[in-house]
Amino acid sequence: MGMGPFRLTCVWIVVLLAAVTLIVSVSHGPAWILNVKLGSRVVNDLYEHSSNKTHVRDIPQVFSNETYSRPCQGSPTSSKNISYFFRVDQSGGGDFVTVQAAVDAVPENSEQRTIIQIRAGIYEEKVLIPSNKPHITMQGAGMNATIITGNDTAARSGTEGSATVAIYADHFTAVDMGFKNIAPMPEPGELGKQAVALVICGDKAAFYDCGFYGAQDTLFDYAGRHYFKNCFIEGSIDFIFGDGRSLYEGCEIHVIAETTGSITAQARSRPEDHSGFVFMDCTIMGHGLVWLGRAWGSSSRVVFVRTFMDDIIIPAGWTDFGDSTVHNTSFYAQYKCSGPGAEAAVRVPWSYELNDDDVQQFLNMDFIDGGSWIHSTRRLIDKPEKIPGRA
Repeated sequence: MGMGPFRLTCVWIVVLLAAVTLIVSVSHGPAWILNVKLGSRVVNDLYEHSSNKTHVRDIPQVFSNETYSRPCQGSPTSSKNISYFFRVDQSGGGDFVTVQAAVDAVPENSEQRTIIQIRAGIYEEKVLIPSNKPHITMQGAGMNATIITGNDTAARSGTEGSATVAIYADHFTAVDMGFKNIAPMPEPGELGKQAVALVICGDKAAFYDCGFYGAQDTLFDYAGRHYFKNCFIEGSIDFIFGDGRSLYEGCEIHVIAETTGSITAQARSRPEDHSGFVFMDCTIMGHGLVWLGRAWGSSSRVVFVRTFMDDIIIPAGWTDFGDSTVHNTSFYAQYKCSGPGAEAAVRVPWSYELNDDDVQQFLNMDFIDGGSWIHSTRRLIDKPEKIPGRA
């Protein structure tokens, strides 16, 4: 028995709708497919009902509502409440083969954390995390095992644009990752050779057991409150620079200057600004001769606390970079540092050796308001391969 015109029209409508649905699913790529594989519930619901204790809901989300003004981007507004977990694997065994593809799949303006696990390998790409992708965690297999690497310079892209990884979003976390710029090491004063491994401009960012590898301008600590724990930072000239308000704890500062260089170039421009770099319980080693810092900003502020300094430190410690007016506005200090390069008596007269009272403001997380946002655990996923529903 044949179909009437009305029934035939209905069949064609159903077929058309099915075709449109299939096209949309393909265009959404792995992020959409991930939800299909796990059923109708999104990832955070699955984790919440799992017996596995290393799941998304265990990550502390005690972030304050404070705002922090910075020149390079605006704060995003939250509009979604979804958690995601992505795997990046160059061999094709994950959800993506590049880090940027995983970042692109992160939901915009989410208040929940997206975890991107990046398996061991050298990822030759430039990665950009825009301001509308907050609450991202990147977890690698080790600072020397999972490395994102680039080869750009200021001559081609500008200093900031040369960065292998650029982070403009708030609440970023990296664990066991390496960030590298392999551009050749410049001679002191050579123009256009700045080569940034990572620029961080988002507020409330934390890096645990990460490596930063480069020569001039390795780590662009642009602006915002940041915490670096047990990190390895390598460079030759101004290789930790910017106007961030940052605490470096237990880090190894590795100098690779062939002649002379400088570790920091902090850019605070006014004494009332809160930015500055604090290095606590760190180690400075390597080769060449370096200044502890130079006054990039007129009110540059850097403090070294209980840091071991090898004999590569230029005895005067600090340089005004030819502008003696910074003697009255900069703040360079150290406290109970050790090693052959730590002798405070030979430092420039406009730097400070802090006493027990003066150093208190630099001894804990209060310097970066860390009590409200620093994660209580270093490793956010102890055994990610055991998360249910994943191959």
